[in-house]
Amino acid sequence: MTSGVGKHKMLNLGPTEPWSVREKLCLASSVMRSGDQNWVSVSRAIKPFSEAGRPPDWFSQKHCASQYSELLETTEAPKRKRGEKGEVVETIEDVIVRRLTTERIEELKKLLRDTQEKYRKLKKEVDLIQTGQLDTQLKELWIDVSLKKKQDEEEAEQKRKATETAFQARQALKNTPKRVPSVTVRSPLGASPSSLEAQTDPPPSPHGHCPAAG
Repeated sequence: MTSGVGKHKMLNLGPTEPWSVREKLCLASSVMRSGDQNWVSVSRAIKPFSEAGRPPDWFSQKHCASQYSELLETTEAPKRKRGEKGEVVETIEDVIVRRLTTERIEELKKLLRDTQEKYRKLKKEVDLIQTGQLDTQLKELWIDVSLKKKQDEEEAEQKRKATETAFQARQALKNTPKRVPSVTVRSPLGASPSSLEAQTDPPPSPHGHCPAAG
């Protein structure tokens, strides 16, 4: 497969956060199906899989190409494995998808463990509350919960504003008209404005009236 991502390096105004493993896996799988020359299809296919809070251009063609370029740069070329007919069996695209699949599986396992631990902790607290063992600490627990909720909301708002600011900056850059070079007309040395006007005026008609009127 011919690589078509080299010229798609993301600008500094690109997304302000790294892509998740899930998003990278969707991107790599889509490139494996559509190829790295068809970014329209790749972008369209993975748009439904963006994480919450992503800007509208997160999976734009340019950003997809740039992100895949980074994946290629951080992936070691596979060892040459040949099939029965001598063709190369494994490609670098295969390696990227396999690596990201492994990372995603480990990520899901960790998420499952964390969710189970959170459930056990909450269940223990509920049991202690129901038996009255935490009656003296309920006020402190409520304050802690309220502070944590407020902190999470503030962090989410800061993240939203940063994402929106970066998106608006990219849109402004995209909509900035290209500068047209100006042409400076230099007057002959020593010529006055009146003499220049006389030079630029059309010669008078020999009949003394506008040719169109004749």
